[in-house]
Amino acid sequence: MPRRDRVQIVADILDAAKDGAKQTQIMYRARLSYKFLKEYMRRLLEEGLLTKDETAQKYVTSKKGLQYLSSYDYLKRSITVVESKKARLRELVQGE
Repeated sequence: MPRRDRVQIVADILDAAKDGAKQTQIMYRARLSYKFLKEYMRRLLEEGLLTKDETAQKYVTSKKGLQYLSSYDYLKRSITVVESKKARLRELVQGE
């Protein structure tokens, strides 16, 4: 499995918490160690991308976090399109 960058790790955490999730659930869904999860969640809470529901003891992706996910998904799709077009251009150049 290729290494993930910070942008993808944040997206994985926010995606795991979209419908509300306990810390352990997020850890497993985002495939992170407890040490890394704690640090990322602290920063996401500080930045307002994640909120904590104290009564349910769950974390929930905030509106700002959902905007992040939307932008991330758009970027991922755009990169896929660019890579596809780049591959097509290579084929055209090699075909000559």
